Amino acid sequence: MARRAAYIEKIRKENTNVMVLDCGGMFNTQKKPAELRAATIAKAMGMMKYDSVNLSDEDLGFGIDFLRKLAVDNRLPMVSANIKIYDPADQKSFVKPFIIKEFKGFKVGITGLASPSFFNLSDPDKKNVVFSKDMNSDFVKTVDEIRSKADFVIGLTHLGYDSSVSFLESSDIKGLAIAISGHGRFLSTEPKKIKDTYLVQNSMSGEHLGVIRIKIGDKGRPESLMLEDVALVSDMPEEPNVMKLSKEFDKESITIEETERKNDKASEEQKATKELLKLKPEEFVKMMQGHEGQTVPLK
Repeated sequence: MARRAAYIEKIRKENTNVMVLDCGGMFNTQKKPAELRAATIAKAMGMMKYDSVNLSDEDLGFGIDFLRKLAVDNRLPMVSANIKIYDPADQKSFVKPFIIKEFKGFKVGITGLASPSFFNLSDPDKKNVVFSKDMNSDFVKTVDEIRSKADFVIGLTHLGYDSSVSFLESSDIKGLAIAISGHGRFLSTEPKKIKDTYLVQNSMSGEHLGVIRIKIGDKGRPESLMLEDVALVSDMPEEPNVMKLSKEFDKESITIEETERKNDKASEEQKATKELLKLKPEEFVKMMQGHEGQTVPLK
């Protein structure tokens, strides 16, 4: 994360118009300590000032309230054209259908898309997460709406590369300039042109940073596009504040793991003691017998 932050900072210093986008899948519920890891990632992304994050299934792995707090606290604008999340208190979705990023001379609209089939929601969250009945149709409508407010549109798709290709080939989408695909390890070496849309995909797990360089024409619309893959290798510079955050995570995660290990050991000992106390005297003596009838000394 610290290397990513340093490289993003470098790009911002060298370029006037920069956006930092994520296709979703920020969190991983399997890597422990999972919630601390998720909170640290969200905080680091907030420090890097991400402009937009597409909502995906992994992001809801810890529930709506957890995601809402991290998104709000770290100013992470969540987008989705086909998913709404309602707050029971005010029935407003903190996930927006799109955002508009305004630069000098042009505007860019960003929306997102994720397959409902990826989601495995807990019962309390199911009633507050609403999926489109037709995600293709709603995505097309959202892109159309953005086109009336921005010069060009970027779509963040959490479908996987092959499914993103199929989606773009089969859907009648007008005015989607760039689609960035997530949910997969395929690494684009160059943009793939599908109808009027350039499709790219970056690797997962934050191992690489995909850099898209867009030449904007006189009318504020893309004229050309170049893709650069940046491998975040170990000898790259690290941003000090994010590096400090990573070290704090390492230290706290060790403490959590040690506490969990002690609790597990104490729990096992308590369970074994309870099982012994359930035994009758003769059962206890029998259990303490060694091989070939020898008895284990009790003194």
